[in-house]
Amino acid sequence: MKAIEKLANAGGQKNMNNDLKIGLHGEGKVVKILEKHLDLKFLSYNESSTIKGLKEYDLSFIDRQGNEVRIEVKTDVYGKRSNNIVFEKVSRKKPSGISTTKADYWVNFFYHKDEIWLFAVSELKEIIKMEIEKNYEGDDDAYMDYCYGGDNDTSFMYRAPVGPLFDDYSGNRLTVLDIDSNVLNEIHIY
Repeated sequence: MKAIEKLANAGGQKNMNNDLKIGLHGEGKVVKILEKHLDLKFLSYNESSTIKGLKEYDLSFIDRQGNEVRIEVKTDVYGKRSNNIVFEKVSRKKPSGISTTKADYWVNFFYHKDEIWLFAVSELKEIIKMEIEKNYEGDDDAYMDYCYGGDNDTSFMYRAPVGPLFDDYSGNRLTVLDIDSNVLNEIHIY
């Protein structure tokens, strides 16, 4: 068992120190792949001294034109068991995650696959809105719903099975990068 999997299993979702270590590990992997495949230059980790500031983004890069690009990173070590992807909206009755990020891009790092999914935040919000509306309308093609999770189920999250989300949006609104791949044929980021 890898060290990160041991951390995830040592106290489950209730051990904030382990969750922070897992998150930092994931952020380090994301820095490497974005520099390698997207020609971004790493600038800094978000080291805000306020909770509000920390909710805005995780990583900052500089693109080829010299513009700052902010990234929100979510490291997923539980997806292997659930085969779901979640996007937190509220935690402990306060807006968080997708509702507070000021990032340009949202990255889900699937630890068990060594793969990252990259969404433009504006696109991800639109995907969530469309999929939740389908759910409310009783559409047979709806697959995204909501759930509670995190420490003592204090977080409200949108949840979708990984397969349908990938099938519907990869190559269009979602970019999937394999961490071990040396060559990417084409990258589309919307």
